[in-house]
Amino acid sequence: LHSQRLRDLLSLGKGFPDMRAQLAYFAGAFTHDETAKSGGKMKGKAKGNGHDFVPLSGIDEQYDELCREMTEIERNLDDYLQAQKTVLQCSNLFYADVSNRPYQIVVPRMQARCVPPEYGQPVSQTKDVLRFQPCFVRSQ
Repeated sequence: LHSQRLRDLLSLGKGFPDMRAQLAYFAGAFTHDETAKSGGKMKGKAKGNGHDFVPLSGIDEQYDELCREMTEIERNLDDYLQAQKTVLQCSNLFYADVSNRPYQIVVPRMQARCVPPEYGQPVSQTKDVLRFQPCFVRSQ
């Protein structure tokens, strides 16, 4: 380069900021191999458009706390579903996500007469099943 101004602009610490410390931090903040394999999505951690980078545990305490809370909520929902299988005497209950309403309990029509009042009205249905979102599920 012949221009001193251009050389200065492209030199670290002069015109071009030295970002090595910030880049080193981010280089160690993510599991790059896992991120690349999953197309950016980390299993069980984040739902996104395939371009999400999820921090490693211990990098972002707020994110870690949210992951712990989500795990606890999912555990509570799973426990509730297991309890409902006993209440309804139906082993094939499961959750479905339909129409932006996650965790709808899918109940076969043959078992619908056993649905407790806390379930309320079905939020959706087909000829074979009714889908409910009980108060407990909505509160999670």
